Amino acid sequence: IDGLDPSLVAQTGTPEPGGLGWYETVGLIRTLARKRRVVGMDLTEYSYVEGFDASAFLCAKLIYKSLAFIFESETERVRGSAHSSIASA
Repeated sequence: IDGLDPSLVAQTGTPEPGGLGWYETVGLIRTLARKRRVVGMDLTEYSYVEGFDASAFLCAKLIYKSLAFIFESETERVRGSAHSSIASA
């Protein structure tokens, strides 16, 4: 989370002024999931502060979107290998 711009999530141990924006981050994760097989992930450096629920929501949404991209890519890989198996039979 500390790679994101503090205007999105300020509750981190090492804020990064000029860090990544929401759409840059989501695009990066989507591209990574499409081009590589993701086998694990974590979200670190977030420190909840009572009353700053928007940041917690952003972190949860980022995890949700990441899992959706990974699932989508894995589904496409499985379908692609099933089609190639049928075609070669």
